[in-house]
Amino acid sequence: MYFFRTRNFAFENSAVTTNLISQVRNQLDASPTPRHLVEFVAKQLSAAGFTDCTDTNSPGGYLSSGFIKRSGSIVAWRLGSEKIEKFRIIGAHTDSPCLKIKPHPNESRFGWQTLQVEIYGSPLLNSWLDRDLGVAGHAVLRDGSVKLFCTATPIARISQLAIHLDRELNERGLILDKQLHLSAAWATGEKSLDFLQWVASQIDVKPEQI
Repeated sequence: MYFFRTRNFAFENSAVTTNLISQVRNQLDASPTPRHLVEFVAKQLSAAGFTDCTDTNSPGGYLSSGFIKRSGSIVAWRLGSEKIEKFRIIGAHTDSPCLKIKPHPNESRFGWQTLQVEIYGSPLLNSWLDRDLGVAGHAVLRDGSVKLFCTATPIARISQLAIHLDRELNERGLILDKQLHLSAAWATGEKSLDFLQWVASQIDVKPEQI
């Protein structure tokens, strides 16, 4: 599971707002995780006439353009109509630095329900503080199927310590302990919440099915 930062701004209609910018925005909004990006790209390729060869062992038997997707990766190809003398390979990664929610994230301290996270890549940690955070990811069910989900609204926040509790901050600079200072608050109260149950409710299954 991944946290992602929700976008709270919009471009106004102007000369700057081109069709390309709109396409990039749509891709970013639809791709909070690598698997979401792969599904988005697969739909774009299908609309452009590429054949989905994911469930076949002989992709070469299809037309000259197709794609195969595996988890958070996708490979697409297009052959020319003439004799092949050379070929070009273009690659890009589908992942990005982020905060991942740990497999057993539930934590309760002093009336705050928090989720423990781990660092993926090399994100600027301070940029995740005091931001509205949504959750996106995928759940693997007992039957082998995979369900993607993404919250429509923010559900968590990683708060920075108030200045009067850390008066040397401006002189020393912000120092964050990855294990202590990045837990995301998502509820209050003494009753402990279960993240797995919450995920199950998002994809309309029972927790034991995951």
